[in-house]
Amino acid sequence: MLFSVFALALSAATSATPRVDAVPVATSSALRVSAALNEEAWRPATPVEGFRQREPSDGYWSEVWNVKPFCTSFWGGRPTQDARYSTSYVSNAEWNDTRFKRPDFDKMVVQARGELDETKRRVLYRDMALMVRDEGGLILPVFNDFINACTSHLKGFVPDIGNDFSNGRIASRVWLEA
Repeated sequence: MLFSVFALALSAATSATPRVDAVPVATSSALRVSAALNEEAWRPATPVEGFRQREPSDGYWSEVWNVKPFCTSFWGGRPTQDARYSTSYVSNAEWNDTRFKRPDFDKMVVQARGELDETKRRVLYRDMALMVRDEGGLILPVFNDFINACTSHLKGFVPDIGNDFSNGRIASRVWLEA
């Protein structure tokens, strides 16, 4: 689950009170984490207007996420650091929900993607990870673990390191052996 810290900067600039917009569609624990954030995380320094569930679940991804300045989100894993950074941290990434924008970071992503020397590539990704950690605008309260288990009678199951239930395709992939 992700929370954009963009709202904190906005509130400092405008004296507005940040609000956490969350509905269960982002992740089943979004409302509980938002409530905890509202009650504990910013007290007493920064009051947070109570979270709301007025947004309908079917409109969350188009009306709240990446639209409003502070929201909950959920990200599954990505197979490479390049995929993570290109999807959600490069300045022009459509899913850049933290509003992280650094032209030097963008150049480093492209440079690391093409770097054949493993040591140099590792240094680039480390430096980018530190940028994201220090300036990325993300509050990450939890890491989700996915545990998949099945009987030996289940055939066709394909595990996916970043998501559960065979990357959400379990119903179309598996069958039970008689």
